[in-house]
Amino acid sequence: MRIVDQEGSVTRAAERLGLSQPAISNALTRLRRTLGDPLFVRSSAGMEATPRARRVLDSFDAALGLIRHGLSDLLHFDPATSDHMFELLISDLGEIVYLPKLMRHLQAKAPGIRIRVRQLARGGYAQALEGGLADLAIGYLLNPRGSLKSRQLFSDNFVCMVREGHPILDGPLTLERYLDLAHISIAKAGARESLVTASLAALGVERQIALVIPHFAGTPQIIAATDLAVTVPRKLVDAYSSEDIVSIPLPFETPDIGISMFWHERLQEDAPHRWLRETFVELFKIQRPSRMDTF
Repeated sequence: MRIVDQEGSVTRAAERLGLSQPAISNALTRLRRTLGDPLFVRSSAGMEATPRARRVLDSFDAALGLIRHGLSDLLHFDPATSDHMFELLISDLGEIVYLPKLMRHLQAKAPGIRIRVRQLARGGYAQALEGGLADLAIGYLLNPRGSLKSRQLFSDNFVCMVREGHPILDGPLTLERYLDLAHISIAKAGARESLVTASLAALGVERQIALVIPHFAGTPQIIAATDLAVTVPRKLVDAYSSEDIVSIPLPFETPDIGISMFWHERLQEDAPHRWLRETFVELFKIQRPSRMDTF
C-alpha cells in the first residue's frame, strides 16, 4: 500500500517492487475485501488513498517505527543517547548501597537512562522476573528458579551497629553482651527467618527484640539517638557514612551473604540488558568470576 501511495500508480509500484502489475492488483483486491474499503481511487493526479487507507498507512508507519526502534536498540544500543527504562528489584537496604553509585555513574555516562525501583518480598522476585514486571533483581535468593540466570557480585557478612559512645564499646563484644543488648529487627511481611536469627537459634539462644520495623530507612537515626543495636550487612554500614554510627564484628558465626543479580533467560542476549549487567559488574563486583557465573 505504501508504495502504491507514493507512486500514485499500480504499474509504477509494480516496477519499483520488481513484481507484475496483476500481482499488485490482486494484493490490493484482497486488502479491499479484508478492510471493506476501496483504499485507492483514481484522480487526475493518479491513484489517491482514501481516508481509511490513510489511517491504515499511518498505523503501519507507527508500527514499523517501533519495530525499527526495537531492532536498532537491540543491535546498536548506545547508552549515551538511549532513554531506556529499566525496572529493578532492590530492597530498601539495597537502595542505600547501590543507587547512589549507580545514579552517579548514569548521570555521567548515560544521562537518558531511567531507573524504576520496585520492592517485593524476595519470594516474589522469580515470578516478577518471569512475568516481565522487572528486568533485574539484586540481592540474595535461595534456590532461584531454573528460568533465571545469575551472576554473583560480592559476598557480605553481618556486623552489629550501635551509636558512637555506646556502653558496649567499653569492652569486647561477647555473645553474652550481644544478647544483653536491646535490638532492632528489620522484618518485612512474609519474609523468611533472618540468617542472624537462624544462626543464634543454632546456638540455642535468641536476641531481645525491642523494635520491629519493616524497612531500614529510619534505623540509623534511631540507633544514633538510643542504646538500641541492629545487625545488618557490612556493605550497608560502609555505604551509610556517619560519625554517629559504629560497627562491631559479631561474636558468633553467620553465613556469608552471596549478593547476586538475577534476570530471566529471555533477556540473556538483549543488548540494553547486557549493558545494564556489565554496568553492575563494573560498579559493584569485587570477586573474580567463578565457573558458576552465567553472565
